[in-house]
Amino acid sequence: MVAVKFEDPLAAEKCIKVMNGRWFAKKQLRAEWYDGLTDYSVKESEEDEAKRLEDFGSWLEEQSSSDDDDAEEHNQTKPVK
Repeated sequence: MVAVKFEDPLAAEKCIKVMNGRWFAKKQLRAEWYDGLTDYSVKESEEDEAKRLEDFGSWLEEQSSSDDDDAEEHNQTKPVK
């Protein structure tokens, strides 16, 4: 869940129209006006939190090694003729 605050109600309305129903990371987004009452906080178990953090750490390592591979490929010298 993400909450975004706008100073201008017209900007908020435009954001809702643009974002509602779009897909991101294989999930469909839902954008709507906040009713001022609903508690959207999510409580996760310690196991779920540990798995989420482990998955994120693995993803970071993949990104780092991918960046390293790209840097090595970019920095390789070509033989001089």
